[in-house]
Amino acid sequence: KGNKKTRQINGLINEWYCEDLSESIKASYLIKQKMGQFLGPVAPYGYMKDPQDNHHLVPDPYASEVVKRIYHLYLSGIGKAKIGVILTDEGVLVPTEYKQKVQKLNYRNAHIKEGQTPRWCFQTIDGILRDEVYIGNTVQNKCSKKSYKDKKKTAVPRDQWIRVENTHEPIIDKETFFMVQQQLRQRTI
Repeated sequence: KGNKKTRQINGLINEWYCEDLSESIKASYLIKQKMGQFLGPVAPYGYMKDPQDNHHLVPDPYASEVVKRIYHLYLSGIGKAKIGVILTDEGVLVPTEYKQKVQKLNYRNAHIKEGQTPRWCFQTIDGILRDEVYIGNTVQNKCSKKSYKDKKKTAVPRDQWIRVENTHEPIIDKETFFMVQQQLRQRTI
């Protein structure tokens, strides 16, 4: 009986320790995010992590040109789905394939099923067109977990996102980005 109670007390102490450690890690992440450090495991498409500083993004020479082309095509009146068809037909690697085959990253996209032929899709193009990372801003803290035990992520309200401007070299100029945002609000394609 004494051994059982000791295990229960030790389990409770370990639980408290894990909770405190989790809160400390969250606090340090928030500080780093507010400083504009990129904390994601993989850089967004069009960028790569700076070899000198893992929390800083630098443009990827090839993928950044693809991003510029996506913005140019959309501004010229071509819809997101059609842009995806154009890029797929030209053999441009989708972001997942590019990260795996060219950047040699251990990256997996849960939305791509085994044996499925990867192609540029509407959602990928839409995400690239809406992402502020391409004008040099780092936007983080978009989702959170309630507890270190709970793996389920919940969306954080937009007004609580951590946005730091001019943290890295932009791929798209701000004028072009805001023109695209205006078109995204007006067009449905």
